[in-house]
Amino acid sequence: MSEGSNMPSPPTWRDIMQVDAPSRNDPYTEFTTEHLFARVWARPGLRRRDRRLITLTVAAVTAQRDSLTAHMRAALTSGDLTADELHEWVVHLAHYGGWPAGTTAHTSLPRLFPSTRRNRSASRLPCLLAWIVRLAHAPLSHLDRGDDTDRAARAAAAPSCAGDALADCA
Repeated sequence: MSEGSNMPSPPTWRDIMQVDAPSRNDPYTEFTTEHLFARVWARPGLRRRDRRLITLTVAAVTAQRDSLTAHMRAALTSGDLTADELHEWVVHLAHYGGWPAGTTAHTSLPRLFPSTRRNRSASRLPCLLAWIVRLAHAPLSHLDRGDDTDRAARAAAAPSCAGDALADCA
């Protein structure tokens, strides 16, 4: 809170980006600090987490990789979003913002937490998706019989990358 006031202090560069502001004193940095962070991010109506998701989405769909990575890191550091929430955001982004935007965001994730994996199944996701697409385009004549033997044969023919991840899909 500001001294002698019930109004909260406007957010600073550190509050939003979770790092100190650049030491440069130029018009762009000044405008970013005093207008974008202190006024736009402080407006009522949206929580910081909401603004973070909007900013991440815009950075991703406009292919602003540096800004995207900086805001993803800030989202994690601030606690606005968890790693699992960022992964889920990427899936949602890919469907609404386009696969290239989703790919840009997805390839930025390992730089944020390279020593951890979301889960074992997620690391196999691209291979599993390719297998599912092939399966979806396979002839469906066996389904008329209701034969579980065919289902087992399809699972056995799954790519080796699928491993035990297919157990979750059964």
